[in-house]
Amino acid sequence: MSGPAPGRAAPGAPLAALLERPDIRRGGALAQVASASVPTGFPALDAELPGGGWPTGCLTECLPAHEGIGELRILGPALAALSRAVALKPKATPRERALIEALEQRYSADPKADRAALDAAYADAMAAAAGRFGGDDTIAALAARGVISA
Repeated sequence: MSGPAPGRAAPGAPLAALLERPDIRRGGALAQVASASVPTGFPALDAELPGGGWPTGCLTECLPAHEGIGELRILGPALAALSRAVALKPKATPRERALIEALEQRYSADPKADRAALDAAYADAMAAAAGRFGGDDTIAALAARGVISA
């Protein structure tokens, strides 16, 4: 018998076991990267990130002190990856489509876009995905984070 499906914790798993998952990183803790990383385009930043870039297969959140300090330049490669994901959406699984569609709601190439409205739309999309894929810990965590951000 195999372990839980990707994105799901074993039923009754203690918190310590959940925090050992390679896709969960606690602030201030050194992360271990279980999957490939994608260069950020900034060698100094890559040198600081576990695996030498943005980790794939997990969520990385950038929390600047305030908007407009260059965060979109840092996220440029990630936004390009989202564009590729949107192009591949017709071939994606229903779960992948729900995540891609939520991200489409959250990010805009328009620097004047209303951040609060984008965050609210993302929170709504993730709440809908959590309802549709109840029991998927990754989607539940992203939905919770979406509510906190909105």
